[in-house]
Amino acid sequence: MGRCSAWWRSSWSAAGRLRSGFALSVVMLLVTMAANVPLNDALAAGEVTRSGFEGSWNTWNVVRAVAGTGSLVAFSWALLTR
Repeated sequence: MGRCSAWWRSSWSAAGRLRSGFALSVVMLLVTMAANVPLNDALAAGEVTRSGFEGSWNTWNVVRAVAGTGSLVAFSWALLTR
């Protein structure tokens, strides 16, 4: 347990974890603005059918979810090990 704990606390600096969390938050926001919102708008306008929309939207939603989860983990890790 001691070696794992030492790795957990010393592998990155708190500032590095904060930078990573911020970068992942920006990725999440950019994916939302550049991919998910335009797809939602196209669906609302009737320009695409749900079957043509779902695959692309789900892919970008997974990217957004992973970035958001990574951001939460990085910020939490920075908070817990500062």
